[in-house]
Formats: sequence, C-alpha cells, structure tokens
Amino acid sequence: ALDPKFVAKVEAGTSQPAEAPRARPLTKEDFQIVFGVERFRCPEILFSPNWIGVDQVGLDEMAGVSMRRLSCKDERLEERMTNSILVTGGSSLFPGIIERLEAGIRM
Repeated sequence: ALDPKFVAKVEAGTSQPAEAPRARPLTKEDFQIVFGVERFRCPEILFSPNWIGVDQVGLDEMAGVSMRRLSCKDERLEERMTNSILVTGGSSLFPGIIERLEAGIRM
C-alpha cells in the first residue's frame, strides 16, 4: 500500500530501508506453454496457406497437381512415383500428416 507520509519519513531518516523482493526458485511450471487451437492451426497452414494470407495452394494440392502433370500412361510408373514421395523435416512429425497428404493427393 502507498504511504502518504513516505517522503517525510525519508527526509527525517525514520523510514525502513527498502528490501528487494525475494526470488523464488524456478519450477517446471514456469516453463510451460499452454496451447489451444494453435495446436491445430499451425499444421493446417501447410494445407491451407490462405489462412495466413499466402495466396498459394497447400502442400497436398501442390503434390497432387505435380503428379497429374506427369500424365503417366503406365500405371506401374505412376504407382512408383507416388510411393517415392519422401516427407522430411520437423513438420513431418505432426500426427496424421502422412495420411492427410495421401488423402489430398488422391483427390
């Protein structure tokens, strides 16, 4: 609380010396971040970049269009090409990303 006579006490030399606040030890709770819908929106941006204002197709649509542009007449070659898609990087660790990518390519 504020002491209205603080200045007078300091000038008179009767005030208590200020004490620095005591630091408490850090716990694991101090380093936690709580996510809500961000958990789902961040990976979703790979498939819907327009959510953040990027005017481009998503990862699944880009891969599907690339595969269709090859216009292979040989089904075995098309299957080999589809099976040779390699997903790497930190984003490849999102749960369900492979299934989502496969579903998007098949569309």
